[in-house]
Amino acid sequence: MDEWDKDDYLLNVSNCVIDLLTGERLPHSPDYLMTKQSTVSYEPGKKCPMWDKVVSRQLDTDEKAAYFQAMCGRLLTGDVNDKAFYIMHGGTDTGKSLILNTIASILGTYAVRASRETFVSSQYDNPRWEVANWRGARLVHVQEFKPGDYWHEPLLKDISGGDPIAAVEKHMKPFNYKPKCKIVMASNHIPKSNTMDHSFADRVRIIPCEKQNTRSRERLQHVSTPDEGVLRHTELHVKGY
Repeated sequence: MDEWDKDDYLLNVSNCVIDLLTGERLPHSPDYLMTKQSTVSYEPGKKCPMWDKVVSRQLDTDEKAAYFQAMCGRLLTGDVNDKAFYIMHGGTDTGKSLILNTIASILGTYAVRASRETFVSSQYDNPRWEVANWRGARLVHVQEFKPGDYWHEPLLKDISGGDPIAAVEKHMKPFNYKPKCKIVMASNHIPKSNTMDHSFADRVRIIPCEKQNTRSRERLQHVSTPDEGVLRHTELHVKGY
């Protein structure tokens, strides 16, 4: 099982395999043992100025936009050494969900949408069956929490820690695997912490999305389907994190 999707810096796209460290295009090969694939093609000369414009406008400052773009580059990889999860936080019409959905769309099966309940503390739920579906994923994204929610801190520590975690598929035996996913959330509300543990607090990275702009929503709808330009733009930021 550990042999599948092993190289954190190879990205399987529709027309080739990208070495994210060198930018080299490699031919598809079963030797790479990849189970995931982006739905878009890699075109080195492709650009997407609308994406850059919307991200810069909605994140308000060059510093925040650069940080976000670098984070998006990180999402293409299976590297989880940053030991963090990310929250795009803001009100309605701030573009946070559309921006996140655009990144998820170019990642294809590397991206998994999770339920809010997975990340919320509850005395009844055991989310380990959903975690089993994240094996090999590089982005796990979730939309919107509710006021009064509390983090499921043990799960978030496990996923963002980079160590093997326990998971179980329904009606199957438990197993362990090493997650390669980064967790990115888009929400009006940020759940609370039960413990105020510094080791947990250090993992929380908040990306403020404060600028309401329905025009940016209309612009992003033009690039919210899988787009080669967004992939190329994001790939250029892999080393900038």
